[in-house]
Amino acid sequence: MKLFEMEGFLRGKCLPGDMKVNETNAEYLVRKFAEAETRCAALAAENAGLKALARGWANATDDRLFEEHGEIFHDSIDACEEELKTICPATDAFLAEVRAQGAEQLASLAGNECQRYKSVNDRSGARKWKSIVILCTDFAAQLRKGVQS
Repeated sequence: MKLFEMEGFLRGKCLPGDMKVNETNAEYLVRKFAEAETRCAALAAENAGLKALARGWANATDDRLFEEHGEIFHDSIDACEEELKTICPATDAFLAEVRAQGAEQLASLAGNECQRYKSVNDRSGARKWKSIVILCTDFAAQLRKGVQS
């Protein structure tokens, strides 16, 4: 959908051609965002695979150099690692966000358990679960920060 099409859709002047029968505007937008997120996840998975392939190639190159020269060269793998850090920042950010969301889901689960223990006045159990909430929340923040730095 192009910008002018989105403006017309949001102002109620037109409807997109791929809108389903009886689908509300909100349902349509949620579906389209979910489709976009699925495409991003697939691209991130492909990029992660390509990064692993590049590392494998660099390792194989170093192994071949060892066979020929009898000494270990790490230049190929080191150069590969540095290059991969610069060419895939969007993939790294997306994967870090997925990991952070997983940590936040665990924090939410631990928060529910904490509330359950509080409801039966088990302070010791509640403190343990609260510490897990804090740990998971901090870990999610570290995952996000690691990509930005």
